[in-house]
Amino acid sequence: TGSYVIASQSMKSETFLDYIRGYNFSDDYNKVDEVRDQLLNTDSGIMHYKNSRGEKCLWYYSSFGDGLGLDILGCIKESSLEPAYVNLLLVYVICGVLVLLMAIDGAYLMSVNRRLRETAALAKRASDAKTLFLSSMSHDIRTPMNAVLGMTDIARAA
Repeated sequence: TGSYVIASQSMKSETFLDYIRGYNFSDDYNKVDEVRDQLLNTDSGIMHYKNSRGEKCLWYYSSFGDGLGLDILGCIKESSLEPAYVNLLLVYVICGVLVLLMAIDGAYLMSVNRRLRETAALAKRASDAKTLFLSSMSHDIRTPMNAVLGMTDIARAA
């Protein structure tokens, strides 16, 4: 495989092995030989080493084959692979607020329904009163009218 040359100026190392040695093996520089052996003896793999900020990272590498001299090397922080933390207190508060809003909405709808029933009962009483009034007035007007018409018929006949 290739020499894993680091192209970025920010890494301040000529090779990947120098970079790994500088940030991971400050006490024993010979441990980098194990990394080199792993890179030379395998076509692909994953390694756990720190980056220049001291963050634990997964370094992955892959070779396109013997003699091509093309290698891929990449890095991703281990913390970005961890599942996101969910604050359960926030979930409980949101659920509680939703339940409270449903209770308030239910109480409001029950209040509107009660007022509608009261209004319907009041309209029925008004309709019944009008019906009673008209039937009473009809009877009270019809009786004297019959008397007047009867007397008029008697007066004509005489």
